[in-house]
Amino acid sequence: IYEYIDGRNLYEESTKYSVFAMDSNDREGNVSKFKKFIAIVEKIFELVSYFHERDYIIHDIHPDNFIINQDEEVFLIDIEMIYSFGDSFIPIQSEIALASWNKLDGKVADCYKLGNMILYLAGKFQVSTDFEKNISILEEITYCFGLKTTIGKVLKYLFSPEANIKVAQKLLRELKVEIHQEETNLNFFQMSPVVDFKGLS
Repeated sequence: IYEYIDGRNLYEESTKYSVFAMDSNDREGNVSKFKKFIAIVEKIFELVSYFHERDYIIHDIHPDNFIINQDEEVFLIDIEMIYSFGDSFIPIQSEIALASWNKLDGKVADCYKLGNMILYLAGKFQVSTDFEKNISILEEITYCFGLKTTIGKVLKYLFSPEANIKVAQKLLRELKVEIHQEETNLNFFQMSPVVDFKGLS
């Protein structure tokens, strides 16, 4: 079916609004890009919520499994791993999902994968048990680009044992993205092995 959807790969589309597309000399532009990124995330949340309300677990939450069409609608194009809540499933592991997450409640595991996918799309953060460190780095990077945002609150909730997509949606709607005027320095992150900012001003 997805072959008939005229759309763009989620990763390719979101890269245009990630921290790699930001310019340290254009804070207003950075706010606009980050808000567009969050708008994409909100639609992904809506899609996950649709499945969870019907007691289905997406399980294989990965950027390659989503497409965005010309109307900015998000489609899930790989449904092979979806299973009914409480049923048996095939364990998975990827750059978005840790093997240990297979032991979690399916809906909670989907939230963990969503959290890690956001980190991956925003700054190419690889899956890690130390998600708080990655969240902190993302917050610091966006701050260096002139943004003051509460994205960390949403991400930390997604990685919590009680994570629920409906609550995550509420937190995302309350998310703030503002410009701050303090001087910042990207030198630390240009030397960081986590994120490569080569070529950014």
